[in-house]
Amino acid sequence: MTTRALPPETPAGADRVPLLVPVSSRVLRKAQGVALCIALGAALSFGVGGCDSGADGGDGAATGWPAIALDPTVTPPQKLSATGLARRVQGALQLHPDLVPYDLTMPLFSDYAEKRRALWVPKGKVITWRDDGPLEFPEGSILVKSFLFSEDMRDPGAGAGPRVIETRVMVKGATDWKAWPYIWDAEGGDATLAVNGAVKEIAFVDPAGTSRVANYLIPQRNQCLDCHDQGVDGEQVTGIIGPRARYLHRDGVYGGKTINQLQHLHDLGLLPAMPALTTLKPATSLDEVRKVGVPNLHGPALESAARDYLEVNCAHCHSAKGVEGRTSQLFLDAKNDNPFLYGVCKAPSSAGKGGFGRQYDVVPGHPDKSILVYRLETAELGAMMPDIGRSLPDTLGIALVRKWIEALPPVNCDR
Repeated sequence: MTTRALPPETPAGADRVPLLVPVSSRVLRKAQGVALCIALGAALSFGVGGCDSGADGGDGAATGWPAIALDPTVTPPQKLSATGLARRVQGALQLHPDLVPYDLTMPLFSDYAEKRRALWVPKGKVITWRDDGPLEFPEGSILVKSFLFSEDMRDPGAGAGPRVIETRVMVKGATDWKAWPYIWDAEGGDATLAVNGAVKEIAFVDPAGTSRVANYLIPQRNQCLDCHDQGVDGEQVTGIIGPRARYLHRDGVYGGKTINQLQHLHDLGLLPAMPALTTLKPATSLDEVRKVGVPNLHGPALESAARDYLEVNCAHCHSAKGVEGRTSQLFLDAKNDNPFLYGVCKAPSSAGKGGFGRQYDVVPGHPDKSILVYRLETAELGAMMPDIGRSLPDTLGIALVRKWIEALPPVNCDR
């Protein structure tokens, strides 16, 4: 199925070059697609390179793109451009036009990196709805996620725009997912497969105006398993984290029209069976948390925001399917309604250096006595959580969890 969808939030930048997604001739005629792409480029100041959407046709062939085909059982090409998933043309980074961009309501924190996500499903196959956990993708499906940094995140479009650091490619095999990290060269010309990972020192100004330096980790392939390995039917398999229905339940802009992302997948025939979206409560929007401000969150809105933040950042390990969850019995998935199992007055089974003299994971009314807060705030290896994927504390997330713990009804945990 050919899909030339514009990003939910029109992406900007790729190693200081613009990121463009061509418009489908299946959605619009070629002339309309070129005109729309050029208009967007002019309006948003990201240029017009790569706006030629090619002749009418399907599966990217008419636009000069190769058909997408990655075998999950073999090592992919050394260069990202050779996968056909992304390339740089006339100063612009283009995603393959058959990829469907998407975003999450509550994204995982990765040292303040901006992310550009897209998915692809083989022709004739569909995504299966799941009420709980990530949607079930068919064999051969691909997820692509690029990580970018702006010099000043208060104004990401300023100057040369965001700089792309890495692109992660996940391919669905017969039983689980295969993960492949690609690192972009300094000029942004191409990205190279880096199974051994790397650490990049990146200086930037965060959204609050604080100057920071991240020792940004591009995980080696085996480190991907730290977060993505889950227990299923008694076996450890590599899964995905973000594409859950609750987190995809938000609007995106496709072909110049605003539409719910899940509805868009349904309309494309990629998600044929799904419940009425009015019956599905979306996960808390991190954008809304920023807009409203943590001090202005109260009651159920505060609890939902904090629990959703902990779920997306921690529950891939701390759940009944994660190794750490099973060993610690600390379950941070949002559906867990047992306060003890999400840490209230719970002494950790093994906190290592992460306890810092504190006795319980969560002490209602007392964030400074709660191990959970300490592990979110520290950057000390062996103590910080998550234990991979960040070198800096997430000030917004910490403020959110702190306020949630402060608002919990007081309990004497020492009784």
